[in-house]
Amino acid sequence: MPASGDGAGGGIPDVGSLPAPVRHVVEHAYGNAVAEVFLVAAPFALIAWLAIIAMREVPLRHTLDLPADGAPEVHPATRG
Repeated sequence: MPASGDGAGGGIPDVGSLPAPVRHVVEHAYGNAVAEVFLVAAPFALIAWLAIIAMREVPLRHTLDLPADGAPEVHPATRG
């Protein structure tokens, strides 16, 4: 496997080209990492869902506050 010059290693490795014992270790490491990420993320997702359910709905506005003629109000700073 060629080494990257900048040390980033951002490419996807070709696991199939590795020797069998090393391939097993790499596949096991990726499998455990993905499982652990989901196990850590699941409680956070549950907490977020409960927080969303617990929030009460608050309307942002009831009226548009339009002038009597119905035309939108133009502020002096936005006139061109």
